[in-house]
Amino acid sequence: PFKIKTDIALDVHYDILRKIELFRKCESNMIKDVVIKLRPMLILPGDYIFRKGDLAHEMYIVNDGRLQVLGGVNSDTVINYVEKGSIFGEISILGIPGYYRRTADVKSIGFSNLFALRKTDLWDTLPNYPESQKIIFRKVKQLIKDKSIFQNRHPFNKNMFDVNPIIKPRPNTPELFKTTMKLINNLPKDKPV
Repeated sequence: PFKIKTDIALDVHYDILRKIELFRKCESNMIKDVVIKLRPMLILPGDYIFRKGDLAHEMYIVNDGRLQVLGGVNSDTVINYVEKGSIFGEISILGIPGYYRRTADVKSIGFSNLFALRKTDLWDTLPNYPESQKIIFRKVKQLIKDKSIFQNRHPFNKNMFDVNPIIKPRPNTPELFKTTMKLINNLPKDKPV
């Protein structure tokens, strides 16, 4: 049943999400809504979570395991490690212009247990919590600034990050369109429109 599934998800994942910097200081109800939408993933040793240039549809939370972030000329230079309690791929799913593609390869070193949060799930949740939305956007702006500093220190990452992004929330569906769609869906199916 959905209620039991929700209670288990909250019990297991709530504390994990609460500790992540991106969601820290966000409203408890927003975190609960996001927790319910997390999908568990088991990654085998040597598997890639994504490759540089892939379109970004999800962010990931490392529940257990260790992953390599690969970059450089041949995408075989280890530029960072991602371990338990870390998140990655978060900038790509926040709708920032110029950040729709992955900027590096991420590969599992051993068995890794991840949670994935889809871009659509996050964007469906954020408009319901305007204060949390502001907190997340402030943190993302700081993250982008930090990554641009990182890029200046590592020459193999040149042009990896755009320094002047503009965060634009996805607009709500117009009410007239919603009403029209409801009317169309309620028409008898056997009669032509």
